[in-house]
Amino acid sequence: MKKILFLISAVIIFTACSKIDSPNLSVFVNETYDYKFSYPSSGTIHANDMFSSKDAMNSKNLSVIDDKEIFNITISQNDSENLKIYVEKIWTLNKEDKSENNQPLNKKISDMEKINFKNGEAYQFTLENSFANGDISGYMLDGENTYIFSVRNELIYEIHFPSKNNISRNILNAFEFIDEKTNKITNQQSNIDNCKNNYKKRQDQCLLAHAEKQTVDQIGVLDESTCKEITENSTEQSKCYWLFAMATKKNDSCALIPEIQNEKYFTKENCENELNYKNKQSEWQLFTGIPLFDKAEIIYFGEGSLIGWAETDDDGYSYFILTNDSRENLPPSMKKYDKFRIEYYADSIHYTKSLPEKIVKDLQLYNSEKPAKILTTQLSLKGNFAVPSLILKQIEDNQIDSD
Repeated sequence: MKKILFLISAVIIFTACSKIDSPNLSVFVNETYDYKFSYPSSGTIHANDMFSSKDAMNSKNLSVIDDKEIFNITISQNDSENLKIYVEKIWTLNKEDKSENNQPLNKKISDMEKINFKNGEAYQFTLENSFANGDISGYMLDGENTYIFSVRNELIYEIHFPSKNNISRNILNAFEFIDEKTNKITNQQSNIDNCKNNYKKRQDQCLLAHAEKQTVDQIGVLDESTCKEITENSTEQSKCYWLFAMATKKNDSCALIPEIQNEKYFTKENCENELNYKNKQSEWQLFTGIPLFDKAEIIYFGEGSLIGWAETDDDGYSYFILTNDSRENLPPSMKKYDKFRIEYYADSIHYTKSLPEKIVKDLQLYNSEKPAKILTTQLSLKGNFAVPSLILKQIEDNQIDSD
């Protein structure tokens, strides 16, 4: 059953758009996601992101508004899935979409076709009534809209616009992908200047947010120049150097972390311990460490075995309780935790928080007297949440009997 929700987005207007030769057109250049387009000067650029973006340059969901929405671009990470398969899933979801009463919505949707878009493979279809993509961000459509999906640099660019609007077609024709190499260094410096000029009271927080995006999305030159612009010996500077250490996997960045009184997490010692963690019983390798709240999001990828047993809380969530010996083999940031929330490994690119019924029943066979041995593919400690998580791949055949 599909429920179409109407979202009230946090709308931010981006005004720093330069004029081009025509007096009736402006150009928007996004150096973060490497594209640009021209649009009517009477229109405005809106960032539709509800939680993540602070401005249009970093937004993953933009609209051109000229009385009404005439062009939209949404950017998402390509999780190694074939573009055709990705678009087919969305196309099928909309074709088979149903109302709250489980009745067909009878949407008008065209066949999906392969096209050449800006010298690259792309897929398109037209759609009326409403758009659904499997989560809460479905929305209603005003007339027929054309959807185009393209991939560049491991990002999926989803463009949609009113099919019969000539201005929308002109924006599409003017759309260009930018050579990312020629823009990265310029983009990095422009973001630093933006923090200094426009966020003087929150300059350190702005610079740290830029550093986080730079390291996570691998934008710009990965060095500590941004951190040097932050107030000396501040918490924000400690977090900044931590970010670059996690991104570059170099102890040199750990050595730059200042000693701050009462700082227990973002320290030189903790940084080096994370980077140098190795365990003979697992293949866990540090993937990222992002400062969030008063702790960091630490993620380790790779297969590793853990010993313990499962418990289920009143809300139906399953947790794996580790034995003391198993805890000693964990990465430094996770050793103080004795239980992990269990998520399930479905295949190479998908996992779910809902465990299959068979897995739940199998886990119930084990307890503190007879612990199980499980194989995991990921360990995560996210933000200041009380319980970290693991992704369960399988319960191993060789169960461990307690002594």
